[in-house]
Amino acid sequence: MTVKFGMTLPSMVAGYGRSTTLDWCRAIDEGPFQSVSVGERITYHNQEQLVLLAAAAALTERVRIMSTVVVLPLHPTALAAKRLATLDVLSGGRLTVGVGVGSRLHDFDAAGVSFERRWTALDDGVRELRRLWAGGRPSPEADPVGPPPVQPGGPRLLCSSFGPRSLARAAQWADGIAGFTLGAGTGELARTASAVRAAWEAAGRTEAPY
Repeated sequence: MTVKFGMTLPSMVAGYGRSTTLDWCRAIDEGPFQSVSVGERITYHNQEQLVLLAAAAALTERVRIMSTVVVLPLHPTALAAKRLATLDVLSGGRLTVGVGVGSRLHDFDAAGVSFERRWTALDDGVRELRRLWAGGRPSPEADPVGPPPVQPGGPRLLCSSFGPRSLARAAQWADGIAGFTLGAGTGELARTASAVRAAWEAAGRTEAPY
């Protein structure tokens, strides 16, 4: 197993500004890292995730651009498909998309979106993302949602899942898992990896999860 290290921009820290983005993106791209990532919040002082990732795509040449994660139910799916495909183009095909349902009710309230339907909205949204990236139309009378992603079929999709039920759902459609650990202990990471592999096997998946 190969272990790769990425770096998250500190956009959740108060006082984060233009110079932080410039300095961190350049240092990450020049350093021993595999990716640069950004998380998403609405009712918080952070900068908007996809705008910041677009800046990271323009400021880097080598590392992958990762969302950790897009709370997909908060976004109209066609707009998310367009924005993420644009990021894939801006990054030259370096985008990896982490998606999840989030856990903060006030973010859903601020976006005017149902918190109770978030899991169903995620499953439906992922299917629609892939359909639109493949050239499908949002409605019969509409044009396709462009631009076409650089990566055939669209960027790799990772799901932020933790419990057995959410892992089972993710195993139906995700390319892997975008999880996290606060303690960074090897035992916790090993248990998480084993649970992910077991969920993939139970779902009949033959390819290894990322």
